[in-house]
Amino acid sequence: MSFAAKKPGEPERKSEFLPEKVERGRLVDRVLDRLSQAILSGDLQPGDALASESDLAAAFDVSKPVVREALRQLGAMGVLHSAQGRATTVQRLTTEPLERFHRFAVRSTDYGMSDAVELRYALEIQCARLAAQRRKPEDLDVLNNALQRMKAAFDDQPAWVQADLDFHVALARATHNSMLVYQIQALRPILEEIVTVFNARTHGPALDRAATWKRHEDLYKAVAAGDEAASVQAMETHFDAGWSVLRSLFRQREE
Repeated sequence: MSFAAKKPGEPERKSEFLPEKVERGRLVDRVLDRLSQAILSGDLQPGDALASESDLAAAFDVSKPVVREALRQLGAMGVLHSAQGRATTVQRLTTEPLERFHRFAVRSTDYGMSDAVELRYALEIQCARLAAQRRKPEDLDVLNNALQRMKAAFDDQPAWVQADLDFHVALARATHNSMLVYQIQALRPILEEIVTVFNARTHGPALDRAATWKRHEDLYKAVAAGDEAASVQAMETHFDAGWSVLRSLFRQREE
């Protein structure tokens, strides 16, 4: 027996993963763990429909509310998708739940935006270092594409912002570190807001997109050359150039 709903005409799957009775105590966590194992092992794959709550409850020897809560938690993580009147299905992991968390967390404190800038700085330094180590030709193609779109959008702020963010997501992808990619992608809505405010400001140093583009080009060249030190330096230079303006735009903690 599998935890997936059997499709019409589909033979029973052969799997070493079998439902088992769950010990009493922390039942939700134990059901959650077993379902997670089934998904991570591939016994349950994206697109698979789960068995009914009744069948799962019987397989685990728990109540339906216990199963329902375990499914709810997996749904909150974006691992399962539930719709009224339809079977619960497994879905590919996305950054949407993490995006929601970041948006809430940023707005939950007075310093959320400046904290997000500091988090981005910490992440992007590591992205620059690892991208220089691990970039592949196709990664450089994507980075260069975003770089050229930035250059073509000097007079088009929305297009500039999107190309800028695409560049930094591409840099994260060039690290081939999935956790860094998830973080940068999940931060994108917040970063878009920060970059938009930064570009639309009416006080402080005049916006110089040519200079900003040149800093991105320097970073691209350092990554393409596989020069870790130069890549980190280029990223630090990029952030340092706008740090004072960002401090004036978003509330900061007292030093």
